[in-house]
Amino acid sequence: KIKKKQKEILLLLLRFRALTSKQTQTLLHHKNHKRINIWLTDLVDKNYIGKIKEERSPGQNKPAIYYLEKDGLIFLKDLQTIEKSNLNKMRNEREKKSDFFTKCHFIVDTYIHLLNQSKNDSYILKFYTPNDFSIKAKIRELMPSFAYVKEKNGKREQFTCEFIHSI
Repeated sequence: KIKKKQKEILLLLLRFRALTSKQTQTLLHHKNHKRINIWLTDLVDKNYIGKIKEERSPGQNKPAIYYLEKDGLIFLKDLQTIEKSNLNKMRNEREKKSDFFTKCHFIVDTYIHLLNQSKNDSYILKFYTPNDFSIKAKIRELMPSFAYVKEKNGKREQFTCEFIHSI
């Protein structure tokens, strides 16, 4: 059994594919980072999520990266709102290259930034990752890294965004 907040973590990982503990804490609006780490460690121990801990260079602290593992995918598969094709492509997240995780973190950080900006500027934000797009949606043909909609005073702006990583 897992706690309600741990289920939320799994759903966040489904949506964003990879998260750090700090990003998870921010998205859950939780003040206590120790509690987040306890939940994440428990999920790792139960094989619901995996953890990649990159070796640190001198003077660099790289946070651990969390992603969905086999038991987490099985747990999510039982939820009726989850599209099975989204789960199938997530089976080998550990094997992904660092560029994939860089992209995931950029998307999460962009979402957090837009969310904070929407509170300051008083607009409604709707944010979509590729896993949020319906299989039948036309936007899947574009294959953007993410999309979002801003609404304020009856005006709507729609954006599709592509992450381009250069070395």
